[in-house]
Amino acid sequence: MKSQPTVEISNWGRWGPSDERGTLNWITPEVIAKAARLVKKGKVYNLSVEIHKDTPCAPHKNTPWKQGLVREDHSVTDRVVFQDALLLNTHGATHMDPLCHVTYGRKMYNGFPIEGNVSEAGALKCGIDKVGSIVGRGVLLDMARFKGGDGVPLGYPITPSDLDGCARSQGVEIGQGDIVLLHTGYLRKFEKDRSLYPTAPGLGRASIPWLAEKRLTAVGADTVGVEVKPPEDPARALVVHEHFIRDLGGYLLELMDLEELARDKVYEFLFIAAPLRVRNGMGGLICPLAIA
Repeated sequence: MKSQPTVEISNWGRWGPSDERGTLNWITPEVIAKAARLVKKGKVYNLSVEIHKDTPCAPHKNTPWKQGLVREDHSVTDRVVFQDALLLNTHGATHMDPLCHVTYGRKMYNGFPIEGNVSEAGALKCGIDKVGSIVGRGVLLDMARFKGGDGVPLGYPITPSDLDGCARSQGVEIGQGDIVLLHTGYLRKFEKDRSLYPTAPGLGRASIPWLAEKRLTAVGADTVGVEVKPPEDPARALVVHEHFIRDLGGYLLELMDLEELARDKVYEFLFIAAPLRVRNGMGGLICPLAIA
């Protein structure tokens, strides 16, 4: 039997017993208005990976299937209409994890039991449809530049001292409600070599109290799962998912393309993302934007 996590961290009840949005509550209208003032040049960065037959994703989630549709429209002479049919896993491209995504102890965020609330039919509680959107202050931590060399080493657990040290080196402070994005340099390697999947840099277990202390809304990365692979404790994989999503009500953003943002050294910006409004959805495809 897997050992239960020992870290005592929770936001359950902070925003009431019926809350299903978790750390999105840190983002107030005032936070959004302040983030909007970060736009100086009006340059927009698309942080999504391209969706195609070789989109980088975990092997067990399958790559997207796309079929072009051609329709001869005889209502008007010589008009032809082109469309696509698309089939993909909602965790198989750039996406966000909703609060129903990872649970333990038979409960999800805010103490909702998984029985009767989440199944193959969908999530009646804490589904992606409860998100709406994420608009706020984005902060890029260029861990690849900070660590030097060829990006953050595979299998390296990023620590609070790494996170704080990188922020200091960039001259940025991390505040309540922020969306923090970690550039590790992993995505470009993974695109070229899918056999890397079992290994990736990412947040280590020691980062969990740091995430709670900073009161972040979301953490994203250019990796498949944001947290380190393989896990530090082989008996307890996805421990960051467990504590950040289930206990703190936070959101993880995965498979983000942060290369251009890092190349331009854009370390704070207006961040905008919204998942597809899938009723009772258990995963959220997003096309996130950074506006500097």
